[in-house]
Amino acid sequence: ATDATFEVFARKLPDKELNQLGAIRFVGWGLGAVALMASLALLVWVLHHREQQVVRTLQPTFLVAIAFGVFIMALALFPLGVDDEIVTIEWCDISCMSIPWFLSLGFTVARAALCSKLWRIHRLFNAAFRRVNVKLQNSLVPFGLMFSFNFVFLLVWTLISPLRWQRFAIEAEPWKSYGAC
Repeated sequence: ATDATFEVFARKLPDKELNQLGAIRFVGWGLGAVALMASLALLVWVLHHREQQVVRTLQPTFLVAIAFGVFIMALALFPLGVDDEIVTIEWCDISCMSIPWFLSLGFTVARAALCSKLWRIHRLFNAAFRRVNVKLQNSLVPFGLMFSFNFVFLLVWTLISPLRWQRFAIEAEPWKSYGAC
């Protein structure tokens, strides 16, 4: 009677549900590929038309930096599609920690390019009615500072307390779980 009771009880348990990404990960990766291709296309366009007056006025160096920053940020979409369905837990940990690196450094590159560009424009407007030569090297100081601070912060974070991927059980339904960083 004990075996029969166990079989009835075993049949009533729901299947284990891991809530893995499955096929939806390819949507995210596809959108990431679109963002990468768009930033590369804009980068190529700027380099191809860099001698035209409009592009020279918009300062192609900064346009290239913005496109490169967006490219780095778009790379973060790929580790977001990683879970324990396709890779080991160690690779999930690496993917978790790579997301803030891609997002932060990509945003820093794009944002610093915009800040440096605005700083150059500000210097030109403050020079009211006199000729001023604002060199590119002078406007790279904000970029260097922002990038250095972010890099050091991320490095310390990664060395001291990196993100880890874990699987969590749902209390109300213990047969269900989900994975997260």
